[in-house]
Order: sequence, then C-alpha cells, then structure tokens
Amino acid sequence: MKFNNSIYFKIIIALLGYTYSIAQTVNTGDLTVATGTVISTVSDFVNTENGVFINDGETFIYAHFKNEGMVDHTETTGTTYFQGTAVQQISGGSISYFYNVYFDNDASETASFELSNEISIANEATFNEGIVKNDDFGGRFIFENNAGHNGTYDGSHVDGLVQKIGDNSFEYPIGDVQLFRYAAISAPGSANDVFSAKYFLETTNDKYPVANLGPNLELIDNSEHWIIERTSGESDVLITLSWSLDTTPLAILDSPLEAIHIARWGPINQLWVDEGGAVDENARTVTAAAERGKIWVYRNGAKLIYAVDFTVTADTVTVTGTTDFTIFLDDVFEV
Repeated sequence: MKFNNSIYFKIIIALLGYTYSIAQTVNTGDLTVATGTVISTVSDFVNTENGVFINDGETFIYAHFKNEGMVDHTETTGTTYFQGTAVQQISGGSISYFYNVYFDNDASETASFELSNEISIANEATFNEGIVKNDDFGGRFIFENNAGHNGTYDGSHVDGLVQKIGDNSFEYPIGDVQLFRYAAISAPGSANDVFSAKYFLETTNDKYPVANLGPNLELIDNSEHWIIERTSGESDVLITLSWSLDTTPLAILDSPLEAIHIARWGPINQLWVDEGGAVDENARTVTAAAERGKIWVYRNGAKLIYAVDFTVTADTVTVTGTTDFTIFLDDVFEV
C-alpha cells in the first residue's frame, strides 16, 4: 500500500471548557490500496482535485465521501464499503469508478445515502441496507458493461435514475418511496448502447392523462409508471415490467392477467399506445418490444406497421423510405 497523501485534523476549542474534535481525511496526492489490503476512515473522506485514489483492495467509508479528483481501480478487484451510522453523502465534481461497491446503512428509511455525484460500477453493487437516493440530489448511478447487482429489496435500492451501458441484459435496481419496483431490458446489440430507467410511485395522470387511450387499451395504471430511455445507440430491446399487489389497481388485476400489456405514452398526439406484451403469471411480469424508428398507422380498426424513417413537425409528418402508402384523414400517428 502506497501513501502519499495528507491527512488534516481540525480541532475546535469551544467556550466553557468544552472541546469538540472534527476529523477529516483528505487525499491530495496518490493513495493506492493494493489487492489484499484493507483501510478504513471513520471521518469524512475527501479526494481533492489533485488526488488520485486507486482501490484494488477493501476500503471502508464510515462517513461522507467527496471526490474532486480521480477515484478508480486498476485490477479486477477492489470493494468500497459505505457503512455508516448516520446519513452518508456521496458527492463531488468528478465521477468515481468502483469495481465493487457495498451499501450498508440503516440510518434513514428514505435515503441513507445521498448521491449528488456520479458513481460507476464495473462489476457488482451489493444493496444490503439503506436506499441510495439521487432523485433529489442530482447524482447518477451507472452500471458498466456486464456489471450487475444483488440484494435489492424495499429497504435497499436506488431511488432515482440508473444508467446501464453495454450489451448485456439488465434489471434496474430502482424504486421510489421505500418501494423496490425494478424494470428490465433484454441485451442491446452493442457494448456502447446506453439505456436509462427511473421508477415513479406517483399519479400518472398528473403528466400523462390516463383517459387518452389509443386502440386496444381500456385502462392505464394511474398509481405508478416507469421512464425507460435509450440515451445512446441504435438497438431495440425487450422491456419487462411487473405488477404488484401493493400498487397495481385491482381493476387491472381483476381482469384476465393475459390482458395486461405495456403501454407507451405518445407525446405527439398525447395518447397511450399499446405495445402488447407476453405475460408471466408466476413472475408477475409482462414483456414487450420497445422499437423506435417506426410510424404506427391506425385505420378502420386495423393496426398497420411501417418501418420507415420520419420527421415530425407541429403540423406535418414527412415520410421517407421504401414503403409507399396513403395517409388518410382519420389516421392516427404515434412515434
């Protein structure tokens, strides 16, 4: 283990003879934790702009963690443990690259970890205890290609946006308001593809009117929804969502379960669009294809799909491609 850092201890002397000590671990140089080595800090850890912190061993963080410099690993080893007895802030202006990360803190039912920075996981994130919340703090939780997670449940997951990079299938460890409600995607076609997901336990109708139903739809879940976005790449994927006895309306559960579909909000015509779905009753999930670059044409009760390129303005739809067809006045477009 190589130390070339500075550690500052600030002592504050108060009136009336009371003495309070505040300790802070500050890295201003190079700090390497080699494989098989263990270090821990019970005080706040700050990696400054010039600091380089390499963790290939085991590092235990018991207070706040702030990175303004470089945090990374050089081997396929290294675990950073966030284990505190009070709420821990994970902050800074530079992304932190972890090989493994372990969350274990029961200080808060809503947010034991306040994530305002970006952290990236190369191998595995373990959610043992405590919710990692970036929703109100502006942080980002990233999983690199082939990275995964374990241990997620209502008491430990990510409350906010999770980004996944790569060509492996993935279950997003997301939830909201102390409820774990994952979403999953099939394997994208490229290691450079990026998909992000976030779960909302809130009234859907506030932003996406549930009465605006496209063909084949009878009822939209008004208590929860997910946002899943492809932020980089060209791949189409299968999306898997689940229903829950705690959140899904009984009107949906009382229907034949095979009638549960995934619906997509179409921002152009302000309508919900039926994406279909294959139901797994045992797993309580429904899976459907999420494809972009298509115009969906509804006419006379039939749904016709044309794989064409398109551009949309406020008043017109311009279509280019190898398929020729006539647009009728009663056609409905969703993109």
